[in-house]
Amino acid sequence: MITEDQRFQFQQQGYVVLEKILSESVLGWLQGRCDEAVDWKASGMRSLGIEEEGINLLGKRYFVSGFRQQNAELDRFLFGDVMAEISRGLLGETVYLHNEQFVVKGQDQRSRFAWHQDSGYSVYRGGAELHQPYLTCWIALDDMSAQNGTISVLSFNEFGEGKLVEHWWDEDEAAMVGYSGEKSGSLMAVPAGSIVCFSSFTMHRSGMNQTERLRRSYIVQYASTAFGFQNDPQRRYAPSGGVDFIKANERMIQPEPLPN
Repeated sequence: MITEDQRFQFQQQGYVVLEKILSESVLGWLQGRCDEAVDWKASGMRSLGIEEEGINLLGKRYFVSGFRQQNAELDRFLFGDVMAEISRGLLGETVYLHNEQFVVKGQDQRSRFAWHQDSGYSVYRGGAELHQPYLTCWIALDDMSAQNGTISVLSFNEFGEGKLVEHWWDEDEAAMVGYSGEKSGSLMAVPAGSIVCFSSFTMHRSGMNQTERLRRSYIVQYASTAFGFQNDPQRRYAPSGGVDFIKANERMIQPEPLPN
């Protein structure tokens, strides 16, 4: 599934685009799970009488992490054939699930997200120790465009040469920021069912959703090496538990496949 050219681009530029790689049935199934996740998060925030929870903003943007603990059926996708081939093709013969989260943005200025590296959140907000970059698979659950706030990426040639930079918390953005310059990057205007794969050291951002419809995506992250916390290196840092997926090129988990 992953060609040598795609692997080379990922290693040299920090990202690669797999356009419309998901079947229509799998895409529809994931869209349903995403809607369930948003309903679950929004209901929880309303019950607490809050409009902001971490980087979640009620009705404006949702980051629902670890929803597989609420719906174990997600493992059929997370550990299925497609994600096995992608993660093994880009990371190698050892892979574990690092994190998974649905990201949904409504029509609001605060639905945008500032330039950052995913490892910037891990280290400078999550307390993780310095680590080898992991793989982020950004899955488009809707057709993505500049109008609905798709992501943009800066290749390694454009920024950072594949190195982690310091991040800071910006109250106005309600987000971590790793770059505040003028570069615009490459806009990922991709159809639903596409996956943008990038390194956790790749700088990226997303724009404001200017449409009346929610913009849905699913972010799945895999790592090839385990890492811990700055104050406790022996305790594994992995929001979704660091589930072993592939060892010595052999899959540890092979769930019932989703219908195609």
